[in-house]
Amino acid sequence: MILIEPTARQADRDDRRERRSARDKALLERISHFFKASKHRYGSKRIHRDLRADGERVSERRVARIMRENRISARLRKPRKPVTTNSNHKLKPSPNLLQQAFHCITPNTVW
Repeated sequence: MILIEPTARQADRDDRRERRSARDKALLERISHFFKASKHRYGSKRIHRDLRADGERVSERRVARIMRENRISARLRKPRKPVTTNSNHKLKPSPNLLQQAFHCITPNTVW
């Protein structure tokens, strides 16, 4: 059985951490590029889709984590204001063709 000194394990861990942070910085540049290209509208799902289409192999969770750590978030949509009837107009109402005569002899004749 080979024993590895704790300092060697710590060095390996530090090396992995440095490589991960360097990769995250490179990804942050590309994420920022796609985020600006989307006019600050895309979230992590769409940014991930764009990165994948560009040939980048990265998980959606990693993209979300990098965006969250760097406070990159999509703008929220404005709430939609409902459009109601405009009664302030000068148009004449439709003519009353039925003249309130609702009684008919045969069905489907007074529409």
